[in-house]
Amino acid sequence: GKFKAGWDRLREQRLERMVEMGLIDERWALSARDPDSLSWEEIEDRDAWDLKMAVYAAMIDRVDQNVGRLQAKLRELGIEENTLVLFLSDNGASDEDRTSTPDIPPGPVASYRTVDLPWANLSNTPFRKFKRWNHEGGISTPLIAHWPRVIQNGGEITHQIGHLIDVMATCADIAGAEYPSSDKGVLPLEGKSLLPVFRGEYREGHMALYWNQYSETALWRAVRMGKWKLVSPDYWRDYNPWRPDREARSEQKARPNPNSLWELYDMEVDRTEVNDLADQYPDLVKEMAEMYDAWERHCAG
Repeated sequence: GKFKAGWDRLREQRLERMVEMGLIDERWALSARDPDSLSWEEIEDRDAWDLKMAVYAAMIDRVDQNVGRLQAKLRELGIEENTLVLFLSDNGASDEDRTSTPDIPPGPVASYRTVDLPWANLSNTPFRKFKRWNHEGGISTPLIAHWPRVIQNGGEITHQIGHLIDVMATCADIAGAEYPSSDKGVLPLEGKSLLPVFRGEYREGHMALYWNQYSETALWRAVRMGKWKLVSPDYWRDYNPWRPDREARSEQKARPNPNSLWELYDMEVDRTEVNDLADQYPDLVKEMAEMYDAWERHCAG
């Protein structure tokens, strides 16, 4: 029954706790409940929804226990001090309903259930959107690094920006390996080593970072340059069982030209992406949109 307070109240409580822990800047407002989620007060079968999240929490606890077992084994072997362990998620929580065993309750090994959109919205507190989107709820994931011999300030939080493409560059740097400039015509990852960050130093980061989901439609795109983030608005909406009045994907009307719409956010003061500044800075939007187009052409060869 730990989740019977409901996602609305729990989102507020989680944000309070994250601010207290120094994980979230107190200037960042809690994003609104996702428009495709009902409020907790509208939910009738609360026991079933509580069970969904309780089972998910139990799975996370098992992950935590087994990471602990891994660390204990490294310690037993005497190699923990000089072993780099990286832990991160591949994306934000997913809003997708992939349930394939609706007749089996969450928990048993034969069950294949998902937490669904409302609980995913809680998991991504305080950010907007989910896996697949390029808003922070889709792409922001903390990286936990453990390497006692090099990382001197264990437990310290750094807000230097990195990207998944940096992991390969980091491993090559630590191993003293030379990353190939080309192989079979495949462009190399454009990552930068995180080793300076691990050493407690300032790293000259990327001039810009780019994202694209579903390149054939290019509907979910983003550019991060310094404190600025340009991101596609949410105008591609899958059919959602929470809103039965929405037409099915196959019946959806034509969407706007994806090149015509962008949102712009100042990530220093508004990382939760609630205050769109695109209309105030049209020249910056144009500049960053052109940067995105150039990057997309580069990736396409």
